[in-house]
Amino acid sequence: MTQLNNRINEKMKEHDSRMKVRDIEMRLQPRIELVAPARKFIKEGKLTKICRKSDQPYQFVLFSDLLLYGDLLNNEDKSLKVHRQITIDNSFRVRDIPQNAKYGTKCFEIHSPEKSFIVFGDHPGIKHEWLQVFSELTEKQSTLKTPKRRPAPLWLPDDFTKQCMMPNCNNIFTFMRRRHHCRYWYEPLSTKRNFKNIWKERERERNTLPTS
Repeated sequence: MTQLNNRINEKMKEHDSRMKVRDIEMRLQPRIELVAPARKFIKEGKLTKICRKSDQPYQFVLFSDLLLYGDLLNNEDKSLKVHRQITIDNSFRVRDIPQNAKYGTKCFEIHSPEKSFIVFGDHPGIKHEWLQVFSELTEKQSTLKTPKRRPAPLWLPDDFTKQCMMPNCNNIFTFMRRRHHCRYWYEPLSTKRNFKNIWKERERERNTLPTS
């Protein structure tokens, strides 16, 4: 009897999750077809994306196979202007940023072939909630035997870090030791570094990434 009740509860949760997908579809502008046989709603909430000009708050909606974000147009009907959709497959991953000089313990990285960027929540608890659900999803996706694709470069602002982010380089940025952005990976690098060696390291890293 207990097993039967558990199955009924699971089926009801699946049904509610699929109905939630349909409800979100009705809120999107422009309308995007979201309803799919295996797609389930996971989580929705506000995260702020670190951008070139200024940090932008977006409403993020997470499904079992898709992440989308956009501008919340109306607080009453929750209408949402979609900015981007990101497929969640075995090429998608997230990485925690335990501590940052500017954003503290609130931010983490999102990597995908479509787009890679950094977001932060209003407080560390929000970050950990998202990391938990992302971890569960990516663990499931890792079992799928589909080709991996190279993630898009991750851009970082100049004031995101106080030291060079190249491996084995601990140079602290100062007035005399200025920052320079690598155009391939968009990471702040020390201008004192030998750029021939930097590109050799980058090329070696790039060649170890999946290409399919």
